[in-house]
Amino acid sequence: MVTEPALSQMLVDLAECDKFARSNPVPGIDKSILLLIFSELRQLLELVRNSDWSVFFATYGKSSGNPYERVAPAAAIALLECIREAEKRRHNTPTFLLVGSSKRPERERRRRLDDILRQLKDLQSAPAASRRF
Repeated sequence: MVTEPALSQMLVDLAECDKFARSNPVPGIDKSILLLIFSELRQLLELVRNSDWSVFFATYGKSSGNPYERVAPAAAIALLECIREAEKRRHNTPTFLLVGSSKRPERERRRRLDDILRQLKDLQSAPAASRRF
């Protein structure tokens, strides 16, 4: 299950991986490749943890001023779908039963998550000329 504490711990772990990669630990492996991979993961985790989707969509495809330039829509979709499935299992409540006012925040969160996923899928299916990947 992907939770806020898990995302935070993964960011801490990535910082350690970064330190490890900078020390040239494995002969024959270009540390810049490792650092790019860790940068990609860190940006993705920070985007999801901070729920900074308006910035992501506003700066997507821009080369400057984009704090999430390494985040691919496909990677964000994969992570968000895992989060959505984990939440479904955790709550284990059919959607049609969520009618009480106590379930309103959950419904709004799910609706927001579905909205973000739809926008990411739209970006992913955009014509190749307008994509940056």
